[in-house]
Amino acid sequence: MEENFTYFQYHRDHNYPIYLRIQLNQFDPNLPNLLSKMHFVPLSEDEAKGVGQVLEEQSKARILTIKIASNKVARHVDYAVESDRFGPESIMPKEGYRLYRYKNMGLMVYSFVTQNWELGAHVNFGSEDKTLTSRTILNRYLAWSLYSFGVVGIWGVPVDEGIVVLGQRESEGEAVYIDLKKYKVLSEDGVSFFPSRFKILRLDSTLSDRNIVMNQGQLSSFLATQSTFMDYSGLNIPIRQLIKTLSGLAEGVVHPRDLFRPRTDLNP
Repeated sequence: MEENFTYFQYHRDHNYPIYLRIQLNQFDPNLPNLLSKMHFVPLSEDEAKGVGQVLEEQSKARILTIKIASNKVARHVDYAVESDRFGPESIMPKEGYRLYRYKNMGLMVYSFVTQNWELGAHVNFGSEDKTLTSRTILNRYLAWSLYSFGVVGIWGVPVDEGIVVLGQRESEGEAVYIDLKKYKVLSEDGVSFFPSRFKILRLDSTLSDRNIVMNQGQLSSFLATQSTFMDYSGLNIPIRQLIKTLSGLAEGVVHPRDLFRPRTDLNP
């Protein structure tokens, strides 16, 4: 494989043509573990050779090349800028492309009309102490790549009846993706089909012993604030349509926070 790149495919067994191309020996040794948790599956050398053909045949296919940031990129990533006061993430529109910056970690060059994207990142990308940051960057890539397939991402974790929306920081950058064409739920727990009654739970610390059902408009507005999709001009029309469709299929429930048991608490 050229230049010692390793290729990965998102949920390979479910045929999403979303790829990563990484020089693993340049980054933290924990990066492969994080990629495995997020279901980026490493490809064999023969499989990797076929990625180019997939990109030629499928216009919606995407590949993100991840390299160590050059000195110029590193300076851009680390310098303080005005947008930092709104959070570590920012997007700058350029002529024909966009620049996504995660302060002190990386800079991604991407465009919705091209297939080959690039991320320049620091050597600690993927390290255990940068799980939130690294997951967030990869989930932004997934959100931008998957929406054209009818897939929308929400910060949170899966449960038997659906998903619990936790927000970006509370979920440690973990997200759940809902394929509204295949009726599948993609998460770090794997892939499952929609349950017969798909529920989306919003946790509320003011509730004690009862649930409150949200109407479709309330659920749609809530999901719009918790989507993994990010853009300098807000959510685009296709994402808003996907969220509206999801809100019509799911039951939104406000659930007492004290009664929610995260997965780490489920086993004795």
